[in-house]
Amino acid sequence: MGRAHDGGDDHGTPPRITDATIAEIAASALDLLARVVTPVAAELPNTLVHQDLHDSNVLADADGGIAAFIDFDDMLVGWRVAEPAIAAAYLARHTDDPRAAVDAVAAGWEAALPLQRQSAARIAHSCSHGWR
Repeated sequence: MGRAHDGGDDHGTPPRITDATIAEIAASALDLLARVVTPVAAELPNTLVHQDLHDSNVLADADGGIAAFIDFDDMLVGWRVAEPAIAAAYLARHTDDPRAAVDAVAAGWEAALPLQRQSAARIAHSCSHGWR
């Protein structure tokens, strides 16, 4: 598979997307950001977020429970809702029913650490109505 972008530069200029399909997906994502996230961004709570929670970054104990998380190089202070959203996106890539995967992550997260009502509503809206 060839490169989908021209690489950008070291001064913060993002890469120019050269693949038409990826460019369309990126444009759709930016539109979704503008319509769904930007209007409520200032209201979303911030916290320290791992930003890379997926199965390869979770260590299990002998009973199959979570023992530890690894790979902290993406960690930053950001929107709390980013953590379950990123985890859900990783999980959704590996299933035939991405919407069910997102719902499962949201439900599990809500059981352990309730999401702010508006954050949860935005995730649900984005997943069920935002993508074209």
